[in-house]
Amino acid sequence: MYEVDGLGIRIAQLRKKQDLTQEAFARTLGVSPQAVSKWETGIGYPDITLLPQIAKELGVSIDQLFGRNPASEESQAKPFPFPQTRGNLNLQGSLGGIACYADIPGKQKDGIITFDDGSQVNLESQTIINRGKSRITLAYAEEYEISGEEIAADEDDSSAGKAGDAGNEDPDFSYSDPGFSYNGDYTKTDNAARIDSYDIFVLGACKVLIIHDENEKRRWLAEGTPDFMRMLNVEQLGSTLKISVDQIHKSIFRSRKIKGQITLYAPMINMNRIAVNIRGSGDLISQVNFEESDLQISGAGDLKMAKCGLTEVKINGAGDFYATEAHDANIAIAGSGDVTIDRVSGKYLCKVSGAGDIGFRGGELEDLSVRIAGAGDLDAAAVTVGNLDISMQGGGDAVIGCVTGRSIEKLSLGASLTILNRS
Repeated sequence: MYEVDGLGIRIAQLRKKQDLTQEAFARTLGVSPQAVSKWETGIGYPDITLLPQIAKELGVSIDQLFGRNPASEESQAKPFPFPQTRGNLNLQGSLGGIACYADIPGKQKDGIITFDDGSQVNLESQTIINRGKSRITLAYAEEYEISGEEIAADEDDSSAGKAGDAGNEDPDFSYSDPGFSYNGDYTKTDNAARIDSYDIFVLGACKVLIIHDENEKRRWLAEGTPDFMRMLNVEQLGSTLKISVDQIHKSIFRSRKIKGQITLYAPMINMNRIAVNIRGSGDLISQVNFEESDLQISGAGDLKMAKCGLTEVKINGAGDFYATEAHDANIAIAGSGDVTIDRVSGKYLCKVSGAGDIGFRGGELEDLSVRIAGAGDLDAAAVTVGNLDISMQGGGDAVIGCVTGRSIEKLSLGASLTILNRS
């Protein structure tokens, strides 16, 4: 038996993913646009004889149209024979095709596994909350089942059998499909330490937003494609929330259906530390400040930060970095990505071995050390520098507003250095 709750919403979402207007969709079904509007708003429901044609036009099965995934339900109902050990970790429990391994004993009740140190694993939502120093991880049946030949088949059929998977290659893909999102609530009764730091590792087309939530009602929210959600791992280590979107097995990675969004709700506007490693086209935008930042871009993803202290930025791809303010920074560019900072302060070390440019829009620096070995440029025309040490071995250009102290300059043929004022 099918439940009609949410049917209209799913029809609307799937129709939009197919780039169909209500009028065009109605014509293919031989009904009026008003009828389609009533279905999508929940005022009415389509005739049962139309369901096969509706599902066909929307590129899904009837089960998927009603938000059901029989293959997934069967997989969860049938337990997988996971091995008792995984490396140095022991099996603590499983649910369908998902298992939990840890180096401390846990107790399972339904889909929840609890540990004596307060840690908890939710197998249904694939969530790890680690409140101690133990190693806790999840394993998936596919890691043991899939061979080389099966991987190819999995890639060919990866768009079938999953609700909300149609149209994943569409650049307008919606990250709010019901059934593929879950929350990490933060309540006053939660005995976990207050979060002041983030450790983020991202593969694929993942967007990360960090916003300030002074009410501390929740810690995080994740939404995305089924493959993205299966690759997502969240755990709390002391006061650090660790988020990773990593590779489970290469069939998922090669299928490129890794799209999602993670929203982090920071309890303070001034946080302690953030470590970010972006490999892919994912972006990170932060509206809160960090006392210490360790940021790496290895793909085309961009980083947009508020205020950063003790900042280290490494760019090996085409991604760009922007910050409203950064203090004591170490910047290394080996790709074509650019670095832009509105206001600089403290001591800076900048190394450019690629084609990326560095732009400082204002501020004062005690010391500025620059090493340019590529074609990148430095624009610090609005910056006052105490001591300058600059070496330019490529064809780049550098402009500095004012130097008030010592200046050491090493320029090769083709390089250009302009100091607008010396005092």
